Amino acid sequence: MDFIYALVGIAILILLGGGGPVLAQGFALLLTGILLLRCPPQASLGRWFNVGALVFLLGGLMGFLPGGLGLQSGWREIGTGVHQLDLPFTSTIRPMQSVEAFLKLAACLCWFYCLSQIRLNASSRKWILFWISVFCLCIGAVAILGLRYGWSYPGSSLEGSFSFFSEPGQMGFLLLVCGVFAFGFGFESLTHRSGLYLIGLPAAAGCFTALILGGHFTALLLFFVGMGLYCGLRIFGADLKLRLRLLAVISLYSVVIFTLSLNGGLLDLAQQIRLPIKAWQMFIETPLTGIGLGNFPIVMVHYYETWQSGIPSVDYPNDFMWVACTMGIVGLLGFLMMWVGIVKGIELSKIARVGSLRWITLLACFIYLLIGFTGEERHALALVYFALLLLALSFPMSDRFKGRVPSWLWRGCGYIFLIAGSVWMLGSLARMPVHSQLISEAEEVQYRRAQAEEDLLQSLNSLNRLIELEPAYWYWFHERAKLMLEIRELGKAELDFNRAGFLEPYLTGPVFLEGEAWFGQMGVKAEHAWREALKRAGREAPELFKRMVQGGKSSPYKAPVLLKLSREDPRYGVICLEQVEKAVFFQELNRYLKADPALGQFNREQRTRIMLRWVRLGEFQEPARYMEQYASSLNYAWYLQSYIYQNGARFKEALSLLRSGLTMPDLPEPEVESAKIALLEREMASQGRNYKVGLQLISICLAEEAYEAGINLTQQMLEYSDAPPEILYWQAEFYFRKGNMVESWLSFELYAQKVLSLQK
Repeated sequence: MDFIYALVGIAILILLGGGGPVLAQGFALLLTGILLLRCPPQASLGRWFNVGALVFLLGGLMGFLPGGLGLQSGWREIGTGVHQLDLPFTSTIRPMQSVEAFLKLAACLCWFYCLSQIRLNASSRKWILFWISVFCLCIGAVAILGLRYGWSYPGSSLEGSFSFFSEPGQMGFLLLVCGVFAFGFGFESLTHRSGLYLIGLPAAAGCFTALILGGHFTALLLFFVGMGLYCGLRIFGADLKLRLRLLAVISLYSVVIFTLSLNGGLLDLAQQIRLPIKAWQMFIETPLTGIGLGNFPIVMVHYYETWQSGIPSVDYPNDFMWVACTMGIVGLLGFLMMWVGIVKGIELSKIARVGSLRWITLLACFIYLLIGFTGEERHALALVYFALLLLALSFPMSDRFKGRVPSWLWRGCGYIFLIAGSVWMLGSLARMPVHSQLISEAEEVQYRRAQAEEDLLQSLNSLNRLIELEPAYWYWFHERAKLMLEIRELGKAELDFNRAGFLEPYLTGPVFLEGEAWFGQMGVKAEHAWREALKRAGREAPELFKRMVQGGKSSPYKAPVLLKLSREDPRYGVICLEQVEKAVFFQELNRYLKADPALGQFNREQRTRIMLRWVRLGEFQEPARYMEQYASSLNYAWYLQSYIYQNGARFKEALSLLRSGLTMPDLPEPEVESAKIALLEREMASQGRNYKVGLQLISICLAEEAYEAGINLTQQMLEYSDAPPEILYWQAEFYFRKGNMVESWLSFELYAQKVLSLQK
């Protein structure tokens, strides 16, 4: 029954958020503590695994040794030397978070030790796997219903994608592991008489359907890999020669890579190659102690150019590199030794021949291990606990080596986990500062309250405590810098702004907000900060500059800086000309024309945008002179010339250019029978958005030269926002044939804007 209790505990852990919230973390420790007190391990998992586990735990403690043991990382030397950051002397820069992470790491190992030493017979194993399949069926069914009806679960960070976890991808990985396990268990019904196995088929189908509905592409591919491995090795088993097994696996993975390439995933795969390289750089800078548990997300920003390269923020390149970076070479060695011990203990050479049920659980664990190479965040405690439960069921029923650790020591660890988990849970419910997340939240609330009360001293004290807890989080340095500006401590403000920019070396936010803060204080520093923000933005720089101009073109502080920045890059120059007021536009345009009358510093598309703004401001004499000489260097010269004619009230010439430049849209053949025409009119009267019928009536109006009726008909259809743009064309044509040149040009011009994608 201990396995059933463990499975129920995992289900509750998933419902609590999977391991992200403090409440869930406390419950995970509580689960391990209860299990250690109920059934302390009496057997050993073998020398390899035992020694590996001790070395692995030692690696988790290496982060508390003096920073790098002489091998200091480059970013940390710059931070402490140049920016005067007050970082701890230990390798870990967040000691409290490292202690919490070590407790969770030790809890996972103890969880596995307890479950793997429970003796099972064949009947017990079958019933346990049956209840796991029921668990998988429930997970799949709830996921389908949640996705189908748009349910939202507390703690999920993405709207429109049902997930128990803060990261939707973790929900996909849970469905993957459950689905692969249920698939194997269900297909065992082909070789067993018991009807218990049939529960696996709907469970696998439910998880598979939920993966499709949730758009979990990577998990879906790995699901196919799992099905292929099960079918291949279950059918052939021990009779399949080693070289044929390798050929089958290589063929299967070739199909996966080919499928990735067909769906645009090959480029992503090429980008992911950079991730282990960057992780290797992290590892070789502090190979002895690592960076410490719980520090990867804030240290990795000094190595991963996530914004410039276009790669989304990746916390873990893969499991092995994560272990190497956080726990150093000691932790990596222990990790590898444990896997050697697991392979030896499972008796891998026999499992395909005599252990079909054990093969199912091992296959699900193998698929979970493959998740570790996808470059996505997957270390939710609920997922780890579930995978370790399946791994424990992969061990044979044979006797274990006698354990040498006394029961009182296991129970002592159980009491530690029990107390720590209970304190975390109570602290989460009562909002007591007993966990780093809770302390940060409490201090942040106090800081916001002090801000609202305009209590500068209390705000500063709260920020100092937050920085002490999170010495590498840029935002608190930025907030303290703004406080320094309020009390006119410009030197201290500059130092904190520099620290914030250093701690987030690629994100645009810190330097953009720094520029906002400096305006009105020191314009030179604001200009420098915004120039750095544009540099960091990379491909997104034009869009960022557009937001800058829209928010600052009327500000007496920002406008001069924006004009100066716009002159440094043609991309920014054209955005500035499009956004600024009329007087500033002509001032800047004259400056560009004086430097180069052909506007050669801009490309063809940029010159067209400038010219478009020029003619839309109502000018025609100066644009006409420019067009006479440089029309060949512009896009849509006929459209621009039409605008110039219109500005000069020469509507016939303007319409002639528009009508010759625009392609006439197709119309259906006009009806000639009066009965059918009457039927179409009734349909249009009852369904104003029936554009197909409307186009048929337009063709009839054109054929019968009923231009006034055609104008009324097109106006009726254009009242709806989803009206097709060709309605504008025919409205313009009706006006033209009626002789109303002004309205005709306006409709033609609006139609041209839509079909040519020329924004007003």
